[in-house]
Amino acid sequence: MYQMIILLMFNKAPNRTVEGMLGETRIKPELLFEVLNDLLKHKLLVCAEINTDEFGKNDIEMHYIIEVADNYKR
Repeated sequence: MYQMIILLMFNKAPNRTVEGMLGETRIKPELLFEVLNDLLKHKLLVCAEINTDEFGKNDIEMHYIIEVADNYKR
C-alpha cells in the first residue's frame, strides 16, 4: 500500500525530495526509508546520489532527489 502511495506522488511532479515525500505522506521516516529502499532496489525509482547496487535504507538522506525510472510506465 505504501509503495503505491509513493508512486502516485510522481503523477503530480517528475521528482521529489525525500523530505518532501515525508511531509506530504506523513509516513514515519523509518517506514518511508524502507519503502524507498525497496522501490530503488527494484529500479522503479532512481536517485543520482545513490549507487543502487550497494546501498541500504540508512544511505537515503532527506535532501536526495528521487525520480521515477525512465523505463517505468505509469
